[in-house]
Amino acid sequence: MSRCYQPHEEWPRHSKAWWRESLNLARAAGWHLKSFTGHAWGRIMCDPALDESCSFLVLSTGNGGEDAAHDARKRIERCPHIAAATSHQILVRAAMLLEQADGLMDAADACLTAEDRACEAEELWSCASSAAAEAEQLLEQAVRADEQASALLAEAYEALPLGSELGCPPKAGQVELLVGLDP
Repeated sequence: MSRCYQPHEEWPRHSKAWWRESLNLARAAGWHLKSFTGHAWGRIMCDPALDESCSFLVLSTGNGGEDAAHDARKRIERCPHIAAATSHQILVRAAMLLEQADGLMDAADACLTAEDRACEAEELWSCASSAAAEAEQLLEQAVRADEQASALLAEAYEALPLGSELGCPPKAGQVELLVGLDP
């Protein structure tokens, strides 16, 4: 079963990206598609009303598809009948190009948003890293201060009368003994 598509109609989507590019170019240039089912996906013609219109066959699968699609783009660009494109065909091509431009702008916007998010994440990572380094320094200072306080406390008890006998720190009843009070 086959169906003919005009340039202004929505064409079926080919499974291969390289063919989609060529088909979009053909459609934008005002070419027509006769679609098939099976190995031959379709036939593209510049003007089916001409006896000797430019045309090429599009296959669904097979080797060399990328090269064939590239050759098809060359055929489309070199078609001697393309100069006779109608204003409608030109408008169809312009609309397709605007649609592609819109898609590219959306993609660029998404990339910029992703880049902004990456910059924010990098800045947060840098802040977190700085905070962790500062916290580590403060912890080291606290440990040193605690060690110094413990050493000073031990020295203070050693300096008191009977302080070396009591130990550091003294037990509850020993503090009164150190300061000269009777328990």
